[in-house]
Amino acid sequence: MNFSATAQMIADDIQAGFPGISLGILYRDQIVLRQFSGYACKYADDGTLLSEFEPIGADTVFDLASNSKIYATTLAYLYLVSSGQLALDDQVVKFFPRYRHSTVTLRQLLSHSAGYAPEVLFFDSDSAAEFYSLDRKRVGQLLIEEVPLVYQPGTQAIYSDSGFMLLGFILEEISGVRLDKLLQQTIYQPLGLKHTGFNPLLNGFNFRQIAATSLGNGCNGTMNYPQMRTGLIRGEVQDEKAFYCCEGIAGHAGLFSTLDDMLKLTQLILNRGRLDDIQLFSAEVLAEFYKPSPVNPAFCCGWRNSYSLELQKTFGRFMNAGCRGHSGFTGTLSLVDFDNQLAIIILTNKVHSQCINRMSYAGSNYNSGKYAPLIEAIYQDLSLNNRNGNNKF
Repeated sequence: MNFSATAQMIADDIQAGFPGISLGILYRDQIVLRQFSGYACKYADDGTLLSEFEPIGADTVFDLASNSKIYATTLAYLYLVSSGQLALDDQVVKFFPRYRHSTVTLRQLLSHSAGYAPEVLFFDSDSAAEFYSLDRKRVGQLLIEEVPLVYQPGTQAIYSDSGFMLLGFILEEISGVRLDKLLQQTIYQPLGLKHTGFNPLLNGFNFRQIAATSLGNGCNGTMNYPQMRTGLIRGEVQDEKAFYCCEGIAGHAGLFSTLDDMLKLTQLILNRGRLDDIQLFSAEVLAEFYKPSPVNPAFCCGWRNSYSLELQKTFGRFMNAGCRGHSGFTGTLSLVDFDNQLAIIILTNKVHSQCINRMSYAGSNYNSGKYAPLIEAIYQDLSLNNRNGNNKF
């Protein structure tokens, strides 16, 4: 297959200064593209440009950021619901009797409709106030006992890290083991994934195997707190709540992976829970997770409905009713299109660039960092550039 438009777009971005990208495409059960372009690291610890940039390769490990919500937390719930250990409409009080919001369900947490604000800056004593904590166990207690809701559960949907942080602690309560170990035991090891997990530097990887992310968490002087990282972040999760407050292991962020491992995980989803001879979750349960929320159809359980008009800016114009996806702050995106039996994995380190403020980096101004132009180029190269899918899921 000829991906000329896609390749040209990436080449132009790298030439113009975009850091780096690993791009993978699955189409009709075949890997039709694996492309590695640009650089895993361009800056020294003091923020100066290296004399020689380090290239991205097939084994480069990326910080998935919020794609952790799918390929860690949501996969674990798919597994546990399929095995009958819990149900989507179970209330949180079933697992934590002292939880203060008695009607909140797992489904509401997974679909961002439980009532939480987008985040609590537990790591910043000035912002977090009474919720300040750098202790993982204490953060879990705060989420269970003290963090308030900002709207009535089930009445709207607001994207929230707090809800997924809580989902991670619920998984640990159910299983009796820490989230990273649970995922290794139930998902990653059975699938033979050797480059997917949390805290890579503590698990046999070295700096040069991992794509660098931001130059500290100072965000161009817009953030300041005592324990803040100021040097190059590489091999540690970039997300502050996961790093400072959760020992790098959280339900909302912290997972690292490679392109090839991610292609296996998306193939697992396209195959409705089966990879080779391993069945990890059922097609029926996956279909339930994939249903658009009645509160806001842009949200599903874990996934975002990339067909929704709300997400066209991220996923492009050519989505159909069988499309689900997610993005991650560091520069990652996954898309699964059941109508076309297509999966796209975009792994970049776009925040390895000039920071404008905490939520904005120069890397986001390139086509590869915006995602939608790149996805549209892929659909055009595959002659799939229409929105008229058959919703075959």
